Amino acid sequence: MANSSEIGAFTALYGVIGYPVRHSLSPLMQTAALRARGLDAVYLAFEVAPEKLGEAVRGAYALGVTGLSVTVPHKVSVMGFIDEIDEGARAIGAVNTLVRGPRGWRGHNTDAAGFTGSARRELGFSAAASSALVLGAGGAARAVICGLAKEGVKCIYIAARRGEAAEGLAGELNAALGGLTVKPVAMQSAPGLLKAGDMVVSATPLGLSKEAKWPFEMKSFAEGVLFYDTAYGKGETPLEKEAKALGFKAVSGRGMLAGQGAEAFALWTGLEAPLELMEEVLKNQVGR
Repeated sequence: MANSSEIGAFTALYGVIGYPVRHSLSPLMQTAALRARGLDAVYLAFEVAPEKLGEAVRGAYALGVTGLSVTVPHKVSVMGFIDEIDEGARAIGAVNTLVRGPRGWRGHNTDAAGFTGSARRELGFSAAASSALVLGAGGAARAVICGLAKEGVKCIYIAARRGEAAEGLAGELNAALGGLTVKPVAMQSAPGLLKAGDMVVSATPLGLSKEAKWPFEMKSFAEGVLFYDTAYGKGETPLEKEAKALGFKAVSGRGMLAGQGAEAFALWTGLEAPLELMEEVLKNQVGR
């Protein structure tokens, strides 16, 4: 990869767009990956206000930008400004990766694959005969559920603060994802639904709050239930820490961030991403 003194007319440009975006760890992670593969490319962060999103997306394509990551709050609204949307991204209802095509951007969603890959690597999760409980009914929950469905999980429970949101999402995904049962449930009844090897996924920012009050007793879950918090912060998230203290196996979303970034890297470059290096970069940075 080119360094600051070697950037030239053929240097490829990648980046992440969001608002705000200065906190993003993607430039560090993707820069390390590009260097590891010896590519003449740079990866930058671009802060784009919502009202400027269309201009930014079209302008980036016109300028020859090779690929873009898309983060909050643009993952849904960006779909209105791109040429083509991958089937998986359409099912999830959000796009987090733009790949340059001959006439415009093609939108993908790598969050689902990033999550399931991390769950397999870090928790040893197997979809065979397993169920899952997903907390939340927003975009992150949709990606998690679609990822689990693709892995072959047959029964997924959804619990959300607003019961009607869980019911609406369950109805929508039952219709869209064949061979899968999605059931809205009350949070209080959640612990009795899972057995050893099943997984609880928090697809909300709740796990980052030290004052978070879970609507169930975590110790009521069966021994061997796995816990995944899609949020991440410095060190362990409160949810991760609490679950581990009770003897459960638990991880935060750092591995999901690395996994979705690796999937995006492969889409952009056609090369296998150095996933272990990307995970190490995030581990070092988040630990600071």
